[in-house]
Amino acid sequence: MSLHDKLVANLPQVRFMVTSKLSLTCCTLAASLHSCHDKFVVNLHSCHDKFVASLLQTKIAIWVMDRLHDGSPADGSKSSLVFTSASPDSAGEALLKHSMKNYSQA
Repeated sequence: MSLHDKLVANLPQVRFMVTSKLSLTCCTLAASLHSCHDKFVVNLHSCHDKFVASLLQTKIAIWVMDRLHDGSPADGSKSSLVFTSASPDSAGEALLKHSMKNYSQA
């Protein structure tokens, strides 16, 4: 048997091995891409939620400042905003409580 005949006889085995390795590599790549996509989506939702919360706090702050500049509370006392926490959530809650207090007094 010549070398050519041996190569031709072994060709299906070589093709199967190359095809198997290629398909395994493709499956591994696809799994990695799905994992990367899932992490990206989670991070995107997290950023979106933080952005929406920040935007809401900004809108509340602007609304409260506008109300403070439009007039004073009904009892004639001066309003002031006091924040004791550096947390954005607590600051937003404080703004909301302050604005609701002033709104109910008006």
